[in-house]
Amino acid sequence: MNKNRILIFWGIFAIGFLLLIGRLVELQIIFGTKNKILAEGNRIKKIVNPAPRGMIYDRNEKELVRNVPIYRIKVQSAKCKVQSEDCFEDISREEALRMEARGETENLRMDIGHWSRLFIWSLLSSCFGIFE
Repeated sequence: MNKNRILIFWGIFAIGFLLLIGRLVELQIIFGTKNKILAEGNRIKKIVNPAPRGMIYDRNEKELVRNVPIYRIKVQSAKCKVQSEDCFEDISREEALRMEARGETENLRMDIGHWSRLFIWSLLSSCFGIFE
């Protein structure tokens, strides 16, 4: 009786081991190239996660800077000044929404820009000599 239990245990162990070896052969040899391509795609996946900032106020609670979405589209490399980088052109929000509705989002990008009253004020001051 005790010898039968040991044989049953080793038989189940051998069958389980053979199943694991079979699965290993299936994953490595049969589906190896497919899994390698999938793994490369996962490893090189680029995710752009913009970090929008809040509005910036001065001590008198006057708004100095706020976020403004900037919509950009990738342009052909002939228009690009630096050939090795991707070049983007600014487009309007309406054009970006139309492109998104048509499903043309592969060349579309949204960045967060900062609209600054302080920057515009300093630009006007330097151009026209206006001071507070």
